[in-house]
Amino acid sequence: MALGVILIELVTNAMKYAYPGGSGEVRIKLQTQNGNATLSVEDDGIGYDSTNGPKGTGLGTRLINAMSITLGATVTYGRDDKPTGTYVAVNWQQ
Repeated sequence: MALGVILIELVTNAMKYAYPGGSGEVRIKLQTQNGNATLSVEDDGIGYDSTNGPKGTGLGTRLINAMSITLGATVTYGRDDKPTGTYVAVNWQQ
């Protein structure tokens, strides 16, 4: 159930904030390797600026963080090789 909540929140946030006034692609990937799993949601939109705080109420981010704790997971924002858009990855051991 926690993974479902995380996925819905990440996709909903991408759909609401990545492409204001337009449309674009949101990519979802689930990978497993050596007993570890990674769920990632990525877009090429305007990006996430953590210095300005949440664009909405911030409830979605709090839900993602709370649900990741129940999974024993870590949440990572951004990728060094992708300076545009938003990338969020949730990593946990299976």
